[in-house]
Amino acid sequence: MWKSRADKLPPAQFFADLIAHLRNLYPGARLDEKLARSMRDIWVAEWRAGQNAQDTAKATCSCDGATIVPSAGAGRDLGKRLARPPKGAKRGDFVAPDDLREATPLAAARREAERYAQAFDRVRAVTLKLLQVKGWSAAKALRLQKLRSTLGEIKAKHEAAVAKYESIRQSRREAKQPALYEKPLGAVGLTLRPDELPEPPPAKEKRPAKEKKPAKAKEPSKVKKSPGAQRPTTTLPANSEPAASVVRPVPQSGLSGNFTVLLEAVPNADFSGSPHEDGRHRAEVRLPAQAVPVSSLGGARALVQAFIDDNRLGGGNFTPATGRVRLDGKPFAHVSFNGRIWKVDGKWQQSPQELDELGQPIGKELAKADCECKKPALPSAPAASVAALPAPPPTAAPAATPPADKPKRGRKPKAVAATAPSEPGKAALSESEAEELANLFAQASAEDKPS
Repeated sequence: MWKSRADKLPPAQFFADLIAHLRNLYPGARLDEKLARSMRDIWVAEWRAGQNAQDTAKATCSCDGATIVPSAGAGRDLGKRLARPPKGAKRGDFVAPDDLREATPLAAARREAERYAQAFDRVRAVTLKLLQVKGWSAAKALRLQKLRSTLGEIKAKHEAAVAKYESIRQSRREAKQPALYEKPLGAVGLTLRPDELPEPPPAKEKRPAKEKKPAKAKEPSKVKKSPGAQRPTTTLPANSEPAASVVRPVPQSGLSGNFTVLLEAVPNADFSGSPHEDGRHRAEVRLPAQAVPVSSLGGARALVQAFIDDNRLGGGNFTPATGRVRLDGKPFAHVSFNGRIWKVDGKWQQSPQELDELGQPIGKELAKADCECKKPALPSAPAASVAALPAPPPTAAPAATPPADKPKRGRKPKAVAATAPSEPGKAALSESEAEELANLFAQASAEDKPS
C-alpha cells in the first residue's frame, strides 16, 4: 500500500474511468449499481495499492477454476478520460454507472442538438395553432410561410449538430481508440420533419351580396302644418363625424397678410347625459387641431364663425388654442367664441385690448374724446359777458388793486355773476363793480392756462 494513499479514497474520476473501461472490455456483461457497490472496496484497495483505473479494470476478471485465460484488457491501452463523473461529485463519493456523463466533445454536440430540437418543437406548436384558426386569409398564409422557413432552418442546424456528434464517434473508431462513454441517443437520434404539418384550411368564402329589397310605395303626403307652427330644425345625428378637414371658403376683409388660424374642438363634459340631440353632439364631438391659412384678419374671424356654425359647437367645445391667429408664423391675435379679436403677446397671453379687422385698437378715438371732455372748460361765456360790459376808465389799472383786496379763488361767484341774467327792474352794474369782475375773470383765465 502506498503510504501517500493510506486511509484515503480515490477521486471521482477514477471510478468514472474504471466503469467506462469495464463497459468497453465486457460489453455483454451487466454492469449496474449493485455490482459497482459490491466491487467498490476491491477497487479502493487496488487504488491504495498504487493501481490506476486501467490496471484495476484489467484485474477485474474471473475464471472458471479450470481454464486460465488472459484478462480482456491484458496488454491493451484502455485510454483516459473516456467519461466524466456526475456534476458536483467529490473525492470518495460513490459513482453509479448510470450517472456518468459523456466526454466534453460529445456533451457539447449533444446539448446543441437538444437545443435545436426544443426550438423546433416550440415553432411547430405555434404553426399547428395557426393552422387551427378559422377564416384563412392572405396574412395568415404569409405567416405560415415564414414559420415553415424557420422550421427548415432549425432542422438544418439540428442535423449539423448530429453530424458533429457522429464524426467524433467515427474518428475514434478509425483511430482504433477506446470508445467514449455514450448516453442513449435522445435528441441526437431525432429526425425532424417540418413537412409533416397539415395543409392550411381553405380560404374563407365571401358571403353573396344581399338582394336589394324592392322599393317601398310612397306614402301619401302628410297634411301641411299651419304657418304658425314651429318648423323643426334639421340637425346631424350625434354620432356623425363632422368633416373638419374640409373648410368652406370665407370672405376676406381687413388687414391682409400670411395669416393662419388654429381650429380645434373637444367634447364638453357638461352636456354628458343630455336628452337633447345637440347636447349629445356637443358632449361627443372631437375635431383634431389644424392650422388653416387665410389671407386677411377678417377672413380669420369669418373662418372661426363658420367653424362654429358648420360643426354646431358651443363655447365649452373650444380649447385655449382654438382661434389663435399667426402672422408669418408668429403670434398675432386671438379670435374668441363670440367673434371678437383680441391682441396677444409672443406667448399667447391675451390682453384686454380689442382689435378691429385692420388690426387697429378699437375705441382709441373715443378714449381720446373722453380725455378731452374731462379737461376744465375755458371761461368763454363769462368773457363774452364781460366784453358786453362798459370799458373801465383808462386811469384805473388792474395792478392798482391792493393785495389785501384780492378776491378769493372760486368759481361759484364768477358763474353766478356771469350767467345770472339781470332781473327786470334792477339797475346795471356800476363802474367799480364791473372793473372788479373783469379782474377776477382775467386772473382765473391766467391760472387755467398750462404752465
